[in-house]
Amino acid sequence: PFFFGDLTLFWRGQVLQPLAHLALFTLTVKLFALKREQDKWHAMLAIFFLFLASMGSSVHPSVVVYQVVILGLSIWTLTRFAGYHEAARAEAEARSRPPLGSFAVGATALTVVVAIPLFVLLPRLRQPYLVAPGVAGGGGQATGFSERVTLDTIGRVRTSSAVAFRFSFEGPPPDLPELRFRMAVFETFDGNAWYQEAAGNRLMRRAVGGFFELGPGRPRSWMQVWMRPTPLARLPLPQQTIWLDVPAPAVLVDSTGAVSLLAQPTSAVAYRAGLARRPPLAWSVFEEPPPSLAERNVTEASPRLARLAAEVAGAAAGPAETAERIEHHLIREYGYSLELLPGREDRPIDRFLFETRQGHCEYFASAMVLMLRTQGVPARLVTGYWGAEFNPLQEYFIVRQSNAHAWVEAYLPDEGWRVFDPTPAAGLPAAGDVDWRRLALQAYDYLLFRWDRYVLTYGFSDQAGVFLRLRGLWQSLWERLAGGDEESAGAAAEAQTESAETTSAPPERREAPVWRQARWAPLLALLAALVIWLRRRRASWTAVDAYRQLRQALARRRAGVDEATAPLELERRLVSRCPTAEEPAGRIVRLYLEESFAGRPPRAEERARLREDLKIVRRALRKTA
Repeated sequence: PFFFGDLTLFWRGQVLQPLAHLALFTLTVKLFALKREQDKWHAMLAIFFLFLASMGSSVHPSVVVYQVVILGLSIWTLTRFAGYHEAARAEAEARSRPPLGSFAVGATALTVVVAIPLFVLLPRLRQPYLVAPGVAGGGGQATGFSERVTLDTIGRVRTSSAVAFRFSFEGPPPDLPELRFRMAVFETFDGNAWYQEAAGNRLMRRAVGGFFELGPGRPRSWMQVWMRPTPLARLPLPQQTIWLDVPAPAVLVDSTGAVSLLAQPTSAVAYRAGLARRPPLAWSVFEEPPPSLAERNVTEASPRLARLAAEVAGAAAGPAETAERIEHHLIREYGYSLELLPGREDRPIDRFLFETRQGHCEYFASAMVLMLRTQGVPARLVTGYWGAEFNPLQEYFIVRQSNAHAWVEAYLPDEGWRVFDPTPAAGLPAAGDVDWRRLALQAYDYLLFRWDRYVLTYGFSDQAGVFLRLRGLWQSLWERLAGGDEESAGAAAEAQTESAETTSAPPERREAPVWRQARWAPLLALLAALVIWLRRRRASWTAVDAYRQLRQALARRRAGVDEATAPLELERRLVSRCPTAEEPAGRIVRLYLEESFAGRPPRAEERARLREDLKIVRRALRKTA
């Protein structure tokens, strides 16, 4: 009943969390009821499923440490279980605590070493979660924005240092006057909050070239972006973006130019933005503002706000000059404050303009939008990010939630939509001073960025690159082993690029049989030398070698054997530890004594039998351990 209620009432059909709670409940019951032999295996099974649930609900880098710890503890516990079962069947004097520490550490390390190439080569599922959204690295899921923005939303978001996204330029950084990323555009204001229009989204599919064409022209530069998961499916795009390359069959574009994915991302999203030199203020996907936009929310503007706007605009020559005058007035006459103003109240914009005269960027942008609309200029509020922090460890930029910002877009008949930012310079997001704390944060972010790039977003294209590099290394190694010249190495490099050009083979390569025989000669000579060395080493193997390996195998089992232990004492300790190894151990010690003290080396058939006896003893020691 509790599981059913957890599944239906609390998590509303999500399976992962209720199953994790069920496994935790089962484990708790079993830990308090360990009476029978099979109870410990039931507890281990519950721990395993709880481990799977935790792996499926988090992709933070610390999950690797958790995996390694659980792996080591599981190997150690299961091996102790097996050791206790063997000890129960053994003699009383053989019941000693087995040395499991080195075995557990070695097995864990070996498993991790094997897991790395498997992770690199196994096909990508592109979904790191089981049946529920997980929590990503970098301080948790990014705060982002919502469909509703109050007058203190961005002020609260700015207090967070969580990473929103990272980006780097492909090639030299372009000469951009500022970095301003658009996330959402709002046109409706109720006096205390801004809302987005429900209609206006249209489905956009890729163009013939494989990109989403958001504006006219061709990009002059490209930016690579790695976005953290956000509650919205919006993509933060620089205002200069005209082309978009994102791993999705289609995207949603609204009438304001904001781009969204078809579904909320559950992991880091990597995409590319093609940038123009200047913002395309009249993009083809942008519709002209409806005639009612200039009059919308005018009722929310008080008469004295309208009088202030008319006074500031004065005898402006047109909408552009009106917007510039209002923008400059707000920058000069008002101050920026980090203190959160009181919540919901009547006409908070009037209080900002005529009483407090200081506030967050939402107040500046909202006041300018209302003042422009009272003067007949269509305007809207835009939220996104301004500026970035440079990380020199890998030369990429970090955009944090503290870079969140709000500004204004006004429609000018001769230009289209133009950006205005009435917030004073003190209110613009800043990267902050470089000190030891910021350097430590950048180093930590570097690790998170590598985790996002090469674990969370590691995909098929990355695997293809790995295989191409391995092929290139193999071809280069083959050329060196086979004695190829620079011309053949160049041919291998040319084959790796998969050029479409087809040319005939050079004349000197047409004598393939003789040329290939010459190339095979060094490799055949190397193999022949290796075979001769192995045969001589096998032929020179003596009873002293077998006894030395026997002593090393017993010393690894911590049986008190060292260089001073006499051969017969070593045999006695071995037989007391492994009674089944009495005959092969006796033959090894006897042949060792005959060779060392009587001067009689073992015959060929005895050397072959020594190898079999040594294998039997080693197998018996492993079973005993």
